[in-house]
Amino acid sequence: MRWPLELAHLLADPVFRGDGVPRGDGRAVLLLPGFLVPDVTLGLLARFLRNIGYRPATAGIRVNHGCGADFDARLLERIGQLRDDSGRRIVVVGHSRGGHFARSLGARRPGAVSHVVMLGAGHTDVLDVAPLTRFAAAAVQDARHPR
Repeated sequence: MRWPLELAHLLADPVFRGDGVPRGDGRAVLLLPGFLVPDVTLGLLARFLRNIGYRPATAGIRVNHGCGADFDARLLERIGQLRDDSGRRIVVVGHSRGGHFARSLGARRPGAVSHVVMLGAGHTDVLDVAPLTRFAAAAVQDARHPR
């Protein structure tokens, strides 16, 4: 119930505007959202990154529930596109499930990815998730493959 007040504090904080924060180098940063949420959930992070001198980019995810070859191919294509457009390696930042994708993508495309940042994602066990996330994953699995 405190989120509106915390959001107001964040938006008013000079650090959020980039005051006193080291400037970025202008590279592209691909943002990957968490499980079952869209790109827009990382909007504030994108705004902060833009404020400090990076070029945030979305992955084109409406609901992050993908794990198949098509989903993976789209993310790899997006990384290649951002790399080609900028002429430099990019950063991939993923939240929760997006963090697991970020790690996988960075490992497979080291020539296109300079850094990987995993926010709220267990880095040694992809099943190290919050109980609510585990429940949501089971519900999606059941919906896709009814018994």
